[in-house]
Amino acid sequence: MNSYLAPRHFSVGDRLVDPERPKWGTGVVVRDSSAARSPTVGQRLDVEWEHRGLTTVLTATRNLKPLDA
Repeated sequence: MNSYLAPRHFSVGDRLVDPERPKWGTGVVVRDSSAARSPTVGQRLDVEWEHRGLTTVLTATRNLKPLDA
């Protein structure tokens, strides 16, 4: 049985957290510059973090969690 789950899709304005970086605080997606949205590539997001500032995040390599879920 395949236990694969599709990654969550984030949109501009979504609020999220990175469980591996709790000190960064809450992040807000300010740009989605994804060229493709596949399970292996994921999304390329610019996220403005409360205590870190602006970073670019690849969702295929991070376990981001939606804050408003």
